[in-house]
Amino acid sequence: MERGPMVGVYTACNWVKPIYLTDRDIDVVYRQMKKDILAHNKAWQVNYQKEKTDVK
Repeated sequence: MERGPMVGVYTACNWVKPIYLTDRDIDVVYRQMKKDILAHNKAWQVNYQKEKTDVK
């Protein structure tokens, strides 16, 4: 059985999203978790937000 060339589809921006917290979340989650969420959101902003705003 012959197969054509493999084609990769870039889908990272389709599943990586910023994490949003409610006021209640901010009150109850641990400080380290808040830092982890902030780091995740900063990484998302650097790597993926530009692609969303460039699409027209």
